[in-house]
Amino acid sequence: MRTAIRKRPDKGLLAGMYEFPSAEGHLSREEVLALLKEKGMHPLRISRLPDSRHVFSHKEWEMIGYCIRVDELEPVGGVKEGLLFVEPARTEKEYPIPSAYAAYTDYLQIRIGNGKYEAENVDNQ
Repeated sequence: MRTAIRKRPDKGLLAGMYEFPSAEGHLSREEVLALLKEKGMHPLRISRLPDSRHVFSHKEWEMIGYCIRVDELEPVGGVKEGLLFVEPARTEKEYPIPSAYAAYTDYLQIRIGNGKYEAENVDNQ
């Protein structure tokens, strides 16, 4: 299994870190499907994940997540938008994902933050 991630802009909130593909606002399942088709991806299955909330010191994110399985990892005739398709375990060392996405990293069994370092310590004992 691989997951899509992309690098955030070099300036602004969570600059230079990686994120799961996202869109502004709260999209319905139908809107997500339309967006994927517009980008040249052919979804096979879409499942809604639990909603998530992350509070920064100055901003609050209310997130709706979807797990989407596609027939091809590369968009067909669509815009790639800097997407990387990586095995979830690779994100732990190569692609830092902020704790703001913890609900979704848990779903993919990606260890971040303290969970990542606690697991490394257990593995090394």
